[in-house]
Amino acid sequence: MSSERVAVNVENVTRVSVRRFAFFMKGIAENDLWDEVQLHLEDLGCTEVVVSSEPIAALQELVARQLAEGEQLSPRAKRVAQCGCGVSMPGPGGGGPQFPKPGGPPDGGGGDGGGRPLPQVS
Repeated sequence: MSSERVAVNVENVTRVSVRRFAFFMKGIAENDLWDEVQLHLEDLGCTEVVVSSEPIAALQELVARQLAEGEQLSPRAKRVAQCGCGVSMPGPGGGGPQFPKPGGPPDGGGGDGGGRPLPQVS
């Protein structure tokens, strides 16, 4: 067995159920392996992960709704609700991150600058 490290191919995409994804993430969280996971992937040359923007936007909406209803969430959760990560940026002069427009182009773009603005959370 070779000790040589091979870079991770982030374009080798597969689909998994939300249940399986949650199981996987819970295993990392329950064992507090976040730093080790990040370092391991970076050591393998993996500095990004390919994720569809639509599930990201749905999770942002969920967290924003919980915050709006008065749920006491961590500062990190507040950043999730405000983050434009994984969400396409609009065209020139668009004014900031946008959620993808439902039924719109896969990149969330379009001549009108994309979707709706991210919710503001204080």
